[in-house]
Amino acid sequence: MRKNDDKKVITPHLFVEYSLCPAWIWHDLFTNKSLKGDIPELALKLMEKGVIHEKDYIKDLTFDEVSEIDPKAAFAHTLELMRQGAELIYQGEIETEIDGIIWRGRPDLLQKIPLQVGPPVRRTSGSGEDPSLWDGPPVRRTSRFGESPTGLEAGSETGESKFGNWFYIPIDIKSSNDINPDHKYQLAFYAKVLAKLQNKLPHQVAIINKEKKRQVIPVDSELMEKMHARANQILSIIRGQKPTLHYKGGCKQSPWGHMCLEDCKKVNDAALIYNIRETTLNKLREAGFETVADLAELNPREPQFKISANTWSRIILQAQSLIKDDIIWTQSPDIPTNGYPIYFDIEGDPLLGVDYLFGFWLGNEEISARHSDSTVCHPERSRRISKLVPVDSSIPPPVGGSTQNDNKNQEGKFVYFLAPQPEDERKMWLDFLAWLPTLPKEYIVYHYAPYEKIHLDLLEKKYGGSPELNIFKSKLVDLFTVVKNSVIFPLYFYSVKDLAKSRFVNYKWRHQKAGGAQSIFWYEKWLETGDKQVLQDIIDYNEDDVIATEHLLNWLKTKS
Repeated sequence: MRKNDDKKVITPHLFVEYSLCPAWIWHDLFTNKSLKGDIPELALKLMEKGVIHEKDYIKDLTFDEVSEIDPKAAFAHTLELMRQGAELIYQGEIETEIDGIIWRGRPDLLQKIPLQVGPPVRRTSGSGEDPSLWDGPPVRRTSRFGESPTGLEAGSETGESKFGNWFYIPIDIKSSNDINPDHKYQLAFYAKVLAKLQNKLPHQVAIINKEKKRQVIPVDSELMEKMHARANQILSIIRGQKPTLHYKGGCKQSPWGHMCLEDCKKVNDAALIYNIRETTLNKLREAGFETVADLAELNPREPQFKISANTWSRIILQAQSLIKDDIIWTQSPDIPTNGYPIYFDIEGDPLLGVDYLFGFWLGNEEISARHSDSTVCHPERSRRISKLVPVDSSIPPPVGGSTQNDNKNQEGKFVYFLAPQPEDERKMWLDFLAWLPTLPKEYIVYHYAPYEKIHLDLLEKKYGGSPELNIFKSKLVDLFTVVKNSVIFPLYFYSVKDLAKSRFVNYKWRHQKAGGAQSIFWYEKWLETGDKQVLQDIIDYNEDDVIATEHLLNWLKTKS
């Protein structure tokens, strides 16, 4: 990994790995590589999209590129360009040694910022305002190296750097509009390295987002303290301290996630408790309760260690459920059933910021007769299911593949509204709104987890709503809330797939890789290739999701 003449190396990418799964760093360094799994396809797609976006952004810029792969050669080339005063450096390698550790990274861009010699001179714009070096809309400027990608101009910065009357600031190019803490830590990391190299700390850094707009981040003491705290956690692992056992959602995005589960299972670690926070887990460990068995011996009605009564109860009952390998009912499920049942699931792509599929399972034939002429039924499928899709929405009919699976025959209809391209999201929404008046007067909409409600609100704000939409939203019932309030499963995660695939509900998805992340990957792949089988995989997955929701509801009803 990360070794240079036997010296250990810390890089900005480790901040991302640590956030997802601290054990990722440990296993990369100290575990037999033959045990390493594959990086999930969506994670690979994220990397690919980042590279594509980066190449698209820089294609109109003029810069000096550092193309050397060897870190030493790349660093030497970068330093020479910085000494020469290159206006813009692409993929420059920067590094410094701190306490025997090499801090090394390759910011996407290094931009030269001139320094003013002597006291700062106040510059005013036509409005009388001081045009800050960093703030305001991007200002394009031309130099012998072409236009600046950030619009950062010389301003009130004074003095000299090691290179002369200029210094460099790091800029990263991201295929997202959201800035998360890891993005900030990475740029603060670069700023620290640059401070050592040029004897001047960049007090502001920048990200170029998905829309190719500059987002400025101040490098203040708070950010640097947080970056150093995270860096120290990473450095402790690099130096040989194995991170505390844990098993969380981020582990599933690591090629070592199976090792996290295996390590926790070997000692029955308390980290196997579903949804337990790290701070709470640490409290329990410090008190001597390190295993699931330790926790299972405690009384769920007697909270300790300043942990809230509700959280305490769930932790202890979850531990008891795992030990028993059986469900524990906390109360009879409270399930509204006043109306015709509809099961609802949305598929969305956070990479593109688009929702691309609304799927509905209608439990029997009653509704089909009520549909207007704007929908069409495709031929009956193996489970006596009809597909209903808007005729005029450019949606290809279901193609390819088998619809057989191991689940019992289903009586009902699957209705979906699809955005074949991201720009079709608005039409998909309007088709959905046009469908709502065809629903019966009394119905109820079951979904799992808050995504559907949140995104209905977001899309309404984006494209407008209707009186029927208000009625529809008032009919929503989140089965995750029902589950959380009534039953404890002997499981490590509580997604609808985890619950429905369990031996208690026993529903099986048709596609082996079925999952929300996989659906996103498939949508990205569909957009790139136009492969109709990939599109059909998305539709089938969504159909399985809504039928699984019905199975979960029916199972809950038997206990109510």
